[in-house]
Amino acid sequence: MQFAQSAASASAYGSAAQWQVTISFNCNNASLCGGGGGGTWIWAEFDNDGTADATVTGCGHLVAAHGGFAGADHVNIDAHSWTIAPGSAGPATFFVTSETDTIVGHGTPQVVDIPSENFDTGVPAVPGHYSIAQQVFGFTGPGVTAQMQVVKIPGK
Repeated sequence: MQFAQSAASASAYGSAAQWQVTISFNCNNASLCGGGGGGTWIWAEFDNDGTADATVTGCGHLVAAHGGFAGADHVNIDAHSWTIAPGSAGPATFFVTSETDTIVGHGTPQVVDIPSENFDTGVPAVPGHYSIAQQVFGFTGPGVTAQMQVVKIPGK
């Protein structure tokens, strides 16, 4: 008996994807993270048509009764335009120049339209893996990690 298998090809990126960026910040050290912990996770795709998409998710582990943030929030970002220019990440930094954000998580979803900006993302337009806790947050220690991966998609 023979079995034939064929798998449909899968693509992790949209057809216009030129760059992908992932950022992960995790803090599980109560003394360094304001009495609790949690993290923020970001995925972004910069397309060759000048648009970009990003998803930002954050989760706090502080008890709200103690003045902390507890639970998750989520933001979808639709960048209408972006560019690469000198900025905080060096001579090649991603800037977002127009975006619409949809914020969900706690309460009623909100949509924020930013028609004109020059937002320095702090992300280098240089492929590589970066350990960024000290540079971005100004501290590091046990239970604290922040990593960033920048990928230039071949042929785009």
